[in-house]
Order: sequence, then C-alpha cells, then structure tokens
Amino acid sequence: MISGLISGLIGAVISTLIFVVIAQKARRKITDGKLQYGLFMPVMGWLCAIFAVVAFSAYFYDKDVFKKASEFWAITGLFLFFAVSAFGSFAEYYKVYGEFDFHRIKFHTPWTGSKHELWDDLISVEYVDSMYWYALKFESGAIIRMSKYLHGNSEVLEILQARGFDVE
Repeated sequence: MISGLISGLIGAVISTLIFVVIAQKARRKITDGKLQYGLFMPVMGWLCAIFAVVAFSAYFYDKDVFKKASEFWAITGLFLFFAVSAFGSFAEYYKVYGEFDFHRIKFHTPWTGSKHELWDDLISVEYVDSMYWYALKFESGAIIRMSKYLHGNSEVLEILQARGFDVE
C-alpha cells in the first residue's frame, strides 16, 4: 500500500516537471505570428493510442476480464480514458491554430470554432492556472483560450503587455 502511494507521488512529480519543461520550451519558441502546438501533442496522442490498444487487447488475452466485473470495468475505463485522450490530443494538434499581429488575432479550435478579433476590442486577460491557459475576453463576447503549450504564446503575451494588460 505504501509503495503504491510513493510510486504514485513520484509519478505525479515527474509528470508535473515534464509538463512545466514543455510549457517553458513553448514559451521560448518564436513563430512570427503563428500559434500552433509543437510535437508534444502528437507524441501524447500516439502514447495514449498505444495504451488504449494495450487495454483493448486485454479483452482477448486476460481470461478473467469477463469473469470478474471489476476487471471488466477497470479495463473498459482504461481503454475509454486513453482512447478519448488520444482523440483529444490529435484534435488539439491538427485543429488548434491561430495567427496574430499587433492589431488582431485569428484563432480556431474544434471545440469553439473560429474567432477573429481586434486587440482594440480586448476587455480582459485572465490566467487560469488549473487549465494552464490564458482566457482573452473581447467586447463581442468571444473568449479565446490560449494554452501555454502553444508555440507563439509568448509573442501574444508581449503584444498584450505592450497594450497595457497585466500578464505573467
């Protein structure tokens, strides 16, 4: 029991460090007016897809999976978690992108669609620590959620600072 708890804590610390390092690298990446994810997202997608296939294959090689309801639901949960995570990672990598300059931003996600906004119409910038993104709120009611993992986010933050917004 204690060793499982310690292993979980070590895994959590290591994964947190990995995500912090990736966000720092994304922040230093200069993209000349483009917002896009780096290779981190498709790598995460492929890893999740592989784990989903491994979990799915347990239906065929684990003889207890259909005898014990707890094993069936555990394997089903693992499969669904990793399959949905793989889908989300690939959707983020291939369908989230943007362009910006000192006057405007265009941003597209599969979740909220396309948004074209002028920086002059920006009302507020809020950093959402739990989601690791900046919420940019505009007069039109549009909200652009810009992940810290997007390459080019530091350039957007420089524009926002130059326009008088407090960003960290």
